[in-house]
Amino acid sequence: MYVVHFFYGDSNWDYIQGLKGLDRLIKDNRLKFTKLPEGTVMTDAETTSQFLTKKWIWEQIEEENVSNLLLLFFTIRLTTFSF
Repeated sequence: MYVVHFFYGDSNWDYIQGLKGLDRLIKDNRLKFTKLPEGTVMTDAETTSQFLTKKWIWEQIEEENVSNLLLLFFTIRLTTFSF
């Protein structure tokens, strides 16, 4: 079983709450949402690499099967994109 784990910032929470049809995936633990810590900045490869070396991120996923895990980070507003 795979897990998609979304890490989001404050600017995306309203958008995420408005997504419909995700309840079953969340209930089945196939889709998870975790708020990024205040002040998280990932604007380029260096800041992203620095973030990924922090203990916090690995504590969030330590109980998941990382071979079947996809991490998605949204530090900009999702509505910026057209889906």
